[in-house]
Amino acid sequence: MIYLVIILVSLLAFRSLVIWVVENYLLSQEIDAAREQIETLAVEANPLLLASDAEGMYEFCRKSGDQTNGRILLVDSDGIVQMDAYSQLNGVRLTYQETQDVLTGGGDFAYGYYRLGTSDGETSGWLSQTARWLSGTDTQQEWVAYCVAPVTSSDGVLGAVVLSISIQEVVDRMNHIGWQMTLLSMGICVIAFAISLVVSGAILRPVKTLTQSIRLMGQGDFSQRVHIRGRSEFAQMGATFNNMAERLENMDKQRNQFVSNASHEMKTPLASVKILVETLQNQDPLDEAMTREFLSDINSEVDRMNRLITDLLALVRREEIDPTKDFDEVDLAAVTREVCKKLITLAKSRSITLTLTEPEESWVEGSAGALEQMMTNLVDNAIKYTPDGGKVSVDIARNGRNWAVTVKDTGIGIAQEDIPYIFDRFYRVDKARSRATGGTGLGLAIVKDVVQQHNGTITVDSTLGAGTTMRVVLPALD
Repeated sequence: MIYLVIILVSLLAFRSLVIWVVENYLLSQEIDAAREQIETLAVEANPLLLASDAEGMYEFCRKSGDQTNGRILLVDSDGIVQMDAYSQLNGVRLTYQETQDVLTGGGDFAYGYYRLGTSDGETSGWLSQTARWLSGTDTQQEWVAYCVAPVTSSDGVLGAVVLSISIQEVVDRMNHIGWQMTLLSMGICVIAFAISLVVSGAILRPVKTLTQSIRLMGQGDFSQRVHIRGRSEFAQMGATFNNMAERLENMDKQRNQFVSNASHEMKTPLASVKILVETLQNQDPLDEAMTREFLSDINSEVDRMNRLITDLLALVRREEIDPTKDFDEVDLAAVTREVCKKLITLAKSRSITLTLTEPEESWVEGSAGALEQMMTNLVDNAIKYTPDGGKVSVDIARNGRNWAVTVKDTGIGIAQEDIPYIFDRFYRVDKARSRATGGTGLGLAIVKDVVQQHNGTITVDSTLGAGTTMRVVLPALD
């Protein structure tokens, strides 16, 4: 609506400007023509005023009025009418400002516009009444212009010639143009209003669709999608909204799945602990050997639940905190050496050979704590799923502009159909065997998260019964 008001105001301003320009042009033509005529008449009237020739002045006013298609008056230096062809104003003093200006030497030409009274005798003032007299008895004329030029001699100003002409034709033309401009403005406004209804409908429709979808999404319905055709900004906004909605829906599903899996994983050790405790309560008398065995099982279940909670908290912290703010120059080789030192005891307890091949330095940009957790999970997994007496090797080597970390074991391996899912949270290839080794199903998910945050990649190559090779590639710090 505000745009329609702006258009209307602009059209009205344009209408007024056009009328003003045309009016000034037409009136200036009339005044210029009248000035040429009246200056000539002023020269011709000079001897008549000097001689006070009444008959000559009458004939002069009559003929000049016919020639100029107007009314001619001759006034003396005091502004008193010496001759009026209509014999109505003879002896009357003209008090118009324009006449006084010319008679007092204020200029060699003056003019003014006046509106006459209507045919019933009404006037708009004494000036309009006098102007009506100047224009004759034709009361149908509403607008007149009168021009004044001085009649001079060597002694000064003798008087003046007053020419009264009708400008009603100009006024009528201007009224006609104004009416046409008004109709044109109204037509343009109607067309603009109709176009604005169509355009606003086309514009507001996708906005309303987006607003409705956003409102429903705010209520928790992440399945909302919008369909906006074309390549406009609204179509791009709709595509962006759909991408956002899809990501939110996936995040919501992952969150629900995560909560479900976490609940399930927590429920399993709690159920085991409950069964063991209830069994002990129902023993009468207590069997010392069985009690010790059950307490050992309870302790194991509590340890597994504690590891699960620790991994869950680590994932949550990684999602809530921007890890890049802690990035610094990190020697990946030094981090890996420390990890292997910590896990060498675990490997030896099962007669597993753990070897490390690494350069003296391998600098990357990242978080030392996150990289340590990544390497710990990779090496710990390799040891857990390698049978006693097996081998685990860790190798760090330059690969173009990157550093490649390879963890290889001679363990049980992973089936090809399971490889795409091993980095999903709580995914286990063999759930019974994984729980036996104390796994939470979150270790590789944490590894993948760390690798992605460090702009790296991780690949898996595995064969059932022959072992697994995991390769992490991170950008080198030059």
